[in-house]
This record gives sequence, C-alpha cells and structure tokens, in this order.
Amino acid sequence: MEIVKSNKPFLMVYIVLFFIADIFSFSLIGVPLLHFLLCFYCFILFCSTRVGILVFTTFFLVLEQFLFYGISGFFFLYFIPLSLIGFHFRQLVDPTFMTYSMLVTTLFLQFGVANYLIYCQVWPFFYTFSLFIANMIIIAAISFIFLYNKQGNRF
Repeated sequence: MEIVKSNKPFLMVYIVLFFIADIFSFSLIGVPLLHFLLCFYCFILFCSTRVGILVFTTFFLVLEQFLFYGISGFFFLYFIPLSLIGFHFRQLVDPTFMTYSMLVTTLFLQFGVANYLIYCQVWPFFYTFSLFIANMIIIAAISFIFLYNKQGNRF
C-alpha cells in the first residue's frame, strides 16, 4: 500500500531538510526536543514500500545520533528491531496507530533507557511530556501534509 505518491528525489530532499531542522532545533534549544527526521522515518516506515528511502533515512538518523550524543552504536540496539517489527506488521495494523506507537516506543527507549544507561541521568517530567507532545504534533503535521497533500487550511 503506497500512500506516499512522491518520487524518490523529492523524499530525499525532505529527509535532508528534516535533518537540517533537527540540527538547527538542537543548536537553538540545546537539548534534542524536536525530532523531525525520526517522525518522518516513522511515517515513511508504514506508508512507503521503498527500502532505499528507509536506509537513506536511517543513515541520517545515525549521523544525527552521533552529532547529538557522540555515540551511535547504541542506536542500533533498539532501532533495528523496532524497524523490523514495524516493517513486518505494517500490512496487518492501521498505519496511523503503528506510526504513533513506533514514535512513542522509540522516544521512550531513546530518552528513557538510553540516557539513563549511558549518562545516568533522569530527565524532568516537563521535558519528557513536552518531548512526546511536540513530536506527536510534528508527526500529525507530516501525516496531514503527505496523506492529504494539503498545506495549511486549503481545500
């Protein structure tokens, strides 16, 4: 089921733009709060059948993890199994539900478990809550733009 009806170079431009947006938001805020590229990956995982786009996005996600934390190997411990599970179950379950559940699971593992194990720190409740809410809004906007091919309030 190919929901995204865009060509490959168009999606690659979006991937690079979301990567730049992540780097820019990290440099502005100082903490990784907005994850445009991760939201786009969760959306593409369940809405596109192109494996090359997923590999290209994963490369930029690994590069982003390395730039943010200085370590990228731990990313593969939870991201590859979640991607394989999501790739396997995308035909069986509603893509919208799986997109949000993949995002919440990845954010929980990335910030709940990884930060505690690597840096031995626990994030405050407000930061964690705003992290989940901000990324849910981002993935809702990405879904709205790509699924309905609308931007803004145009019909």
